[in-house]
Amino acid sequence: MSTKKILHLFDHSIPLQSGYSFRSRAILMQQKQMGYEVKAITSNRQGKTAHNQESIDGIEFYRSDMGEHSFYRFPIVKQIETIMSLRTKIKAVVEDWWPDVIHSHSPVLSALAALSICRHYHIPLVYEIRAFWEDAAVDYGTHSELGLRYRLIKYLETKVCMQANHITTICDGLKNDLLSRGISNNKITVIPNAVDLSKFTQVALISKNKHGIAQKYQLQNGFVIGFIGSLYAYEGLDVAIEAFRSIKSVIPNAKLLIVGDGPQLEVWRRIAQTNKFANDIIFTGKVPHNEVKMFYEIIDVLVYPRKKMRLTDLVTPLKPLEAMAMGKGVVASDVGGHKELIRNRENGLLFRAEDAQDFKNKIIEISNKKLRESLVARGLKFVTLERNWPNSVKRYENVYEQCI
Repeated sequence: MSTKKILHLFDHSIPLQSGYSFRSRAILMQQKQMGYEVKAITSNRQGKTAHNQESIDGIEFYRSDMGEHSFYRFPIVKQIETIMSLRTKIKAVVEDWWPDVIHSHSPVLSALAALSICRHYHIPLVYEIRAFWEDAAVDYGTHSELGLRYRLIKYLETKVCMQANHITTICDGLKNDLLSRGISNNKITVIPNAVDLSKFTQVALISKNKHGIAQKYQLQNGFVIGFIGSLYAYEGLDVAIEAFRSIKSVIPNAKLLIVGDGPQLEVWRRIAQTNKFANDIIFTGKVPHNEVKMFYEIIDVLVYPRKKMRLTDLVTPLKPLEAMAMGKGVVASDVGGHKELIRNRENGLLFRAEDAQDFKNKIIEISNKKLRESLVARGLKFVTLERNWPNSVKRYENVYEQCI
């Protein structure tokens, strides 16, 4: 393959830690291994950095300038500033490096910043949609689906998709939504989420009695039901907490371990305190990224009780794939995003979203060791054969070739 230069535009990136930044890093590292020259620009939403250009893992990152004026606290002004600062940085890098493709990643602000530059310098634009960010804002309470800002963002995103040379999405749910907006099927390629199999590997069976984390949280003799991730309302952990009382009546040694931080942490803590078995519901709060594997080691089954809404129906998460790669049983709600990853009774169990009774039934079912081991084996096979980064990132080759 002849060397091609790809300039990626991200909302934020490593060293910030999120599912977004981990996917971005995986794409950059894999493309570098494939022989592409890659560089990246992040928006001012990266926050203040020590340097406006830095090398991480051998890849150059350019940081957009931060706005300093107090009126940037108004959302529309902040977003305009994000676009303008990105545009300035993109223009400078383009004139110095002359990329073959500009590859913008959602939210739409980065693509809006790139459009005029791509037209002026005749550089193709690829736009990747990982979620419709206006839908996430609905869950956070900052937007309404009937609100002007929501409708404006949706309009701008559709317009960008019409004007970009090609669109990539992370799943079929997002692709189907774009098709309903009139975007051509030939213009959309799905690049699914995947797992770094060098980092997420089946954990060794370690006795909980000898495990430091198990000892710290008194989980040595427990059947541990766990969640690892950010605590947003749409994750639906209140369903797991509600079901826990009835789970304990069947699995007396059950423990519910919730690992992570987020807006709902204190809300769910208060709900848990009203539970008869509050002492067996453990919240760790934020943990260092390098300690996450130790929590996986002591969890028997990972749960993802996402609530049904537009966001969760359209977007596939990364975490269930990581759990499968770590050799763990998976129970998840039957929202659209989960159903693209989890084949019920093949590589995990699905329960009716927001149904605590059905959640309980599936937990009891997967507590059967023989069934759990069967699901784990097929989950490992699924991520190893179908959801690894070399396979996913290779799909960009055809996208770029179509554009250049």
